[in-house]
Amino acid sequence: MIAEVSGSKRILMIDDHQLILDVLMRYFNAALEAQVDTAPDLDAALNLIDEHDYDLILLDYNLPGISGLTGLSQVLERSNNTPTALISSDLPREAIYDAMAMGAKGYIPKTSRAEAFANAIRFLLMGETFLPAEFFTRKAEPKKPRIENLSSRESDVLLLVAEGRSNKDVANELGLSETTVKMHLRSIYSKIGVDNRTQAALWANQRKL
Repeated sequence: MIAEVSGSKRILMIDDHQLILDVLMRYFNAALEAQVDTAPDLDAALNLIDEHDYDLILLDYNLPGISGLTGLSQVLERSNNTPTALISSDLPREAIYDAMAMGAKGYIPKTSRAEAFANAIRFLLMGETFLPAEFFTRKAEPKKPRIENLSSRESDVLLLVAEGRSNKDVANELGLSETTVKMHLRSIYSKIGVDNRTQAALWANQRKL
């Protein structure tokens, strides 16, 4: 659904809850003086991204049929890294960290008041990153053990690779795209000083990880 409203900015909202899309679209068209397009699923969103240039994309983290950060990876790739923020009722810190590492510009809780939601969008449209205040004040979740200087997600990838799992298997297990798995592997190789997945698996197995 595309709002027939002119404006200096164009925003795409991707969410499978049509009521949320309808309400937020009408509010943001007026409050932000922007054109707000909406898509109920990733396929529809990618078609719109192919047709239009957006200043900001808001992506529901829990789209049907899309696990984890796979949707974010596809949106960033298709839109040539258009500023993209996740929206969700609640996200674990680890998911937010991973999203930001992949290139997301922030996270807006769906539980935000409409005015606060709009202010977050204004902030993002200025080229800034946005995280809600409670992200900085709520108690940190227990961290997973990390391998040397690898991130938690890189550790997860390496352990699965050490088991002989393919990139596709790793992606399915962790809810990532294969492109993202490859990105993590390149980072892992650099950090542990190896050249390929075989050497990385050997490195992990030698340390009995």
